[in-house]
Amino acid sequence: MGNQKKVPLYMQLEAIEQTKIQKQQQYQEILKTPKDLSKVFSKNIELIFAKKSYQYVYPEIFNKIKADFEQLKEWKYSNHLWAYKALLQVLAKKRCFDLLQNYEYLASLKKIALKSNYFIREIETWERKSHNVTKQWTDLLKHLFVEYPVPAFLNSAWLTDKDNYMQWYIDLAQGKSVRKLSGLPFTMTKKMAHAFMQAPSYLNIHEALRYAQVIGLGGDDYLAWYINGSYLGRNNFVNERFWSEVIEFFVKAGMFDMEKVEEIVDYIREQYTQNNGYSMKGRTINSVLRQTQEWHQTLNRRLNRGGNYVWKTCGIDGFIWEEGTGVKNKFYEIQELLSTNELKTEGAKQKHCVASYETRCYKGQCAIFTLKSEEFGMIETLITLEVDLNSKTIVQARGKYNRAMQPKEKHLVMLWAQNENLKVSKWV
Repeated sequence: MGNQKKVPLYMQLEAIEQTKIQKQQQYQEILKTPKDLSKVFSKNIELIFAKKSYQYVYPEIFNKIKADFEQLKEWKYSNHLWAYKALLQVLAKKRCFDLLQNYEYLASLKKIALKSNYFIREIETWERKSHNVTKQWTDLLKHLFVEYPVPAFLNSAWLTDKDNYMQWYIDLAQGKSVRKLSGLPFTMTKKMAHAFMQAPSYLNIHEALRYAQVIGLGGDDYLAWYINGSYLGRNNFVNERFWSEVIEFFVKAGMFDMEKVEEIVDYIREQYTQNNGYSMKGRTINSVLRQTQEWHQTLNRRLNRGGNYVWKTCGIDGFIWEEGTGVKNKFYEIQELLSTNELKTEGAKQKHCVASYETRCYKGQCAIFTLKSEEFGMIETLITLEVDLNSKTIVQARGKYNRAMQPKEKHLVMLWAQNENLKVSKWV
C-alpha cells in the first residue's frame, strides 16, 4: 500500500467535472426524448443486440432490455435469445408501445422467451386485436402457448419469478390435468381441481389454491374469502399438513362469525409456533373462539411486564409527511416498532393483538410499523401496519379496534409504499 501514488487534487477535480458533463449530456438526451417511442425503439434494439452503444432515451426501458439481453446471451440461454428479440420486434411492428413501456409486461418477455420451446405458434403470426395493453399481453400468451382454456388468474404467473407457476400455465394450456401439475402444495382432489379452474380472476395463484382447497373440502366462497384474508392467504404453504387440518376444522365448524377467522388463525399460529405438536383434534369452534379471546386478553394484560425481545430494523425506511404552515402544521410519521414493549404499547392503544407478532418480528419474518399524527403537540396513533418481509408486501393495516383505514390514511400509506417499493395486498 505504501507504493500507491496519490492522485493529484487537480486530476480529481477534473474527473468530477467530466462526470458532471457526462451526466448533463445524458440528461439533455432524455429531455430530447421523442414522445413516440417508435422513432427510436427498433434502432435501439438492433444496437443492443449488436453490442453497440444505443441512444440514451427511455432509460428504464432500454436498460432493462439490455440487462435481459446480457443474461440471455450466456450459453445456457442462448437458444432463447432469438425468441426474445422476435418478441420485441413483433410488438414494435404491431405498435404495442404502451405495452413495452409497462415495466411488468416488459420484464415478462424474457420469461416468455425462456419457455420458447413450448411455443405452439410462430411469434410473427400474432395479430394485435385490441388497444387495451393487458388484452394485448394476454392475447400474446394465448397465441404462443394455449390450446386449452386457462383460468385468468394464472396469467399473473408471468409477472412472478416462480418458474413452477409459469409451467402450470403452460401445462394447463396444453392439456395437462390440474391434478398432475408438478409441485402442488397439497393433494388435489377432483373437486379441488374443478374449483381451481373456476377460481375468481381477482385472486392470485396462492389464493386460488386456497380457494380450491376450501371449496374442495366442502366450504363456500364466503369462508374462502376470510381464509385468504388471513395469514393462510400468504404463508407460501409452510407446514401445510398442519394448516390443511385447520382449514378442514373451519369447514366442519358449522355456523360461526367468519370475521373471527383472522383472529383465530393468529391464535392457532402462535400455539403452533410454541408447540409444533399442537393439533386441532378434539377441539370445537366454541372452545377455540373462547381460547382466542382469552389469549388476546392475556396479551393486553402483559403490557407492563417488560419486553421479551428487541430486534434490528428490517431496513425499510420510515416516512414523514407535513401539511399546513405555522401553528396549523400537522405532521404524519410512519416508523418501525423494534421491541416487544413497543408492540404491547401499540396493541394497548389500538385495542388489537399486534403484540402476538413479537416472535415473527424477532425472527425477521415480518415488520410492524405505526402511522401517527402530531398536531398542536398532541400525538395520535392512527394505523398499525404489517409488512411481510419475504414478499415486501403490506399485508395488514388496522386502526383502533381493527377498523379499516380512512381515505387520508390510505393515501399516506400508499405514498410510503411507493417510496419504499412495497407491494400492497388487496386485503388492505
